[in-house]
Amino acid sequence: MQDYEGLANLPIEKKYKSDQIGWYMRKLLAHLDQRPFTEKQPAKDWNERFERTKNAMKSLLPSKSESSSKAPVAQPDPSALK
Repeated sequence: MQDYEGLANLPIEKKYKSDQIGWYMRKLLAHLDQRPFTEKQPAKDWNERFERTKNAMKSLLPSKSESSSKAPVAQPDPSALK
């Protein structure tokens, strides 16, 4: 837990209510119960959080090659609007 910025400096009651400690406790309980644990570890700092968010957004958006290979969207006939 030393990897997390500012966690060591928090008062004990705030430290043990943090997301990082909650993740660690869930991971430990899963290990003790011999259950798989797939939850991602909380980001260590804002830079890591930013990079994760950026990568998640990239995976949601279609790539340029995918969008250019799609068939063009049919446009309405202007004469049909009269």
